[in-house]
Amino acid sequence: MIKIEAETNPDNQSSKNVLANVGFIPTGEVGEEGPRFVLEKKITVCGKLYRIIKLLGHGKGGYSYLADQDGQKVVLKQIHHEPCDYYTFGNKIQAEKNDYERLTNAGIRAPKMLAIDVENELIVKEYVDGKTIFDLILEGTSVEQFLPQVRTMAKKAFDVGLNIDYFPTNFVIQDGLLWYVDYECNDYMEEWNFENWGIRYWSRTPEFEEGKMTAEELWKKSGLTESYESWSFGGVQDELAALVKKR
Repeated sequence: MIKIEAETNPDNQSSKNVLANVGFIPTGEVGEEGPRFVLEKKITVCGKLYRIIKLLGHGKGGYSYLADQDGQKVVLKQIHHEPCDYYTFGNKIQAEKNDYERLTNAGIRAPKMLAIDVENELIVKEYVDGKTIFDLILEGTSVEQFLPQVRTMAKKAFDVGLNIDYFPTNFVIQDGLLWYVDYECNDYMEEWNFENWGIRYWSRTPEFEEGKMTAEELWKKSGLTESYESWSFGGVQDELAALVKKR
C-alpha cells in the first residue's frame, strides 16, 4: 500500500468533502493546517503485497520507498520517466537489472535484489538500515574510518572497468559495514572515480557545502511544510527542484 497523507483547514468543508470522495480517512492527528488524513493504495510486485511505510528518496531514476512484506522491511523502487537535464537514459528497468549484475560480479557490497517486475517497472531489494554517509557528514561526524571501505569498492569497480556513484547519499552504514545502496554504475572514466570526484563530497568541503546550500535554497522555495532537517537527503536536489518547477 502506498500511504499518502494530507491535511486541511478544519473549517474548509469543501476540501474535506473532496478528500472523502477520493478515499482519504482522518488519522486523528492535527498538522500545521488542521486535521490530517491518509490514503492507502495497494501495490503488488510479482504476486506479493507490500505496505509502503515512507518515501526514502527520489532520484533521477525513480522513487524509493521503505516497505513491509509479512514483517520484513524492504526497499521498493518505482521507476519514473521524469526529465533529467544532466543524464541520458535508455531502458531504465533493464539498466537496473544489468547494473545489479555488474555490481554483484565485481564483489561490491550492495543490497540483494529480491524481485523485479519489468512490465510495471518495480524493483524490490534488501533494506539496509542505517545512516547515510551524507547524514553523518551533515551532523558533524567524521567518516574517515569508512574511507578504506569505499576505496576497496572503488578498486573492485576499477578492476572490472566501472565507476559507481560516489555521492555520499548512496552509501549507508549498517553494523560498521559500508553498503552501496544504489545500483547505478557506468563505464570507467578517470574524472569520475572516487579520488578525482567522489572524495570531494566525503567531508565538509566547499563542494559539499555548495550542494547543501543548493538543497536548502530549493527547500525554502518549495513551500513544503515538513522541517528541512527531517527530510531524507537521498536525491533531495532532484526532488526539490522538481517541486519548485511545478509551483
